[in-house]
Amino acid sequence: MEKAIKKIAALFVIATISIFTVVASDINVTVEGNKLIRLSINEIANGLVLTFKDAAQVVMYTEQISDNEYTKRIDLNQLPDGVYSIEIEDELKLRVVGVNVNETGVELEKVRTTLAKPSIVAYGKLVKMQLLPMLVESLELSIYNDNNVLLHIEVLDTEVEVRKIFDFTLQGRGKYRFVIKNEAYHYIQNIEVM
Repeated sequence: MEKAIKKIAALFVIATISIFTVVASDINVTVEGNKLIRLSINEIANGLVLTFKDAAQVVMYTEQISDNEYTKRIDLNQLPDGVYSIEIEDELKLRVVGVNVNETGVELEKVRTTLAKPSIVAYGKLVKMQLLPMLVESLELSIYNDNNVLLHIEVLDTEVEVRKIFDFTLQGRGKYRFVIKNEAYHYIQNIEVM
């Protein structure tokens, strides 16, 4: 009888630990022990960059992932108590999982997409830009020529998908820099117009 109670208690602990799971489409982060988490990523198309940062945004670990599926156990026992983040970045978006390490264990936040990277492509003298909706208030778009002269600036509404076409016929051939930013994020893409 005592052995049966211990087995049931062990199963309860395992079931309780398994409840602390964060899932976002193809990303699954699970607390597996006191300060041990498992990160699983499925359906990786064109590679990802995995980054682990502290509260000051100092990179503590980074890895390029090119496999179709990826699983990693991360032992956080050596880390001091504090707030950390796991960032998963692909061609189109940056997803972040907040990780709170404290003396009792690990708490995970929901996976959130903090920055949907824009698609900016030149077609002759036209440049098409597409930006998916994001969980940030607004972003500023600035366009510079190769002499660092500001050609265009505007605030983008990030609650809806943004689709824009810029005509560079009057500007002519050359290299242009698109800068999309807010207080927390800064995205730069250089485009050559023919």
